Amino acid sequence: MLQVRAEAEHAGGFFPRMTTVAFAIQGVVVPRGRDRLRLSVRLRGMGMVMRRAIVERYSFRAEGASEDLWYSLDLCLDGIHPRHADSARLHARSVRSRGGATEQRTRWEAGRMAAAREFVPRLLRRHDRASLEAAWYLLSPPLAVSVLSLLGAAALAWVGGGVWLLGTALGLVALLAVDLVIALLTARVEARTWLALCAAPAYIAWKAWIQLRAAGRVLRARTDFPPTPRE
Repeated sequence: MLQVRAEAEHAGGFFPRMTTVAFAIQGVVVPRGRDRLRLSVRLRGMGMVMRRAIVERYSFRAEGASEDLWYSLDLCLDGIHPRHADSARLHARSVRSRGGATEQRTRWEAGRMAAAREFVPRLLRRHDRASLEAAWYLLSPPLAVSVLSLLGAAALAWVGGGVWLLGTALGLVALLAVDLVIALLTARVEARTWLALCAAPAYIAWKAWIQLRAAGRVLRARTDFPPTPRE
């Protein structure tokens, strides 16, 4: 099985450019690293190459909430690990409106949270690198929420005089920033995409709101996630 390199289609506007940044990480750098480490590359729902035997044996589920993630985890539990095809590339059209982007990200995060509840115990029982990494992915917050959490920890450490905690939190923020820069350089994004990072504080706050919405939907067991319209 293969997952080809996924990049966002270049387009103007805040949300399409933020999508380009996200794709640089999730569609290029992260799957490339997982492939080099012989871990399980996540399927993205587009650009998947599968054998007929796989298609006939496994079916998509999760009722619209991150179906490709659930499919990847079903495969991982059975020891089937897709590879990353960096030489083959596809470009996906980004959602342009705030409402559409909010609903799309809420669906993805709700699906990831629900998947964590179902898959993490089973993944941990397998005791192999790919399964452990998949469990870690499900339990860890998205990049923007991680940055917000670390900045909050740094602020508390500064107020409380915790020098070592302050330095550790800021060091981890710097490490995440380096990861982002490497991703953008690897994806060779346009100069305007780099400029869009000036709006990072607003994007981080938006992503935190997405997490809260997704958690609320998971707690209410809501599964009605319609397809995202493409303007």
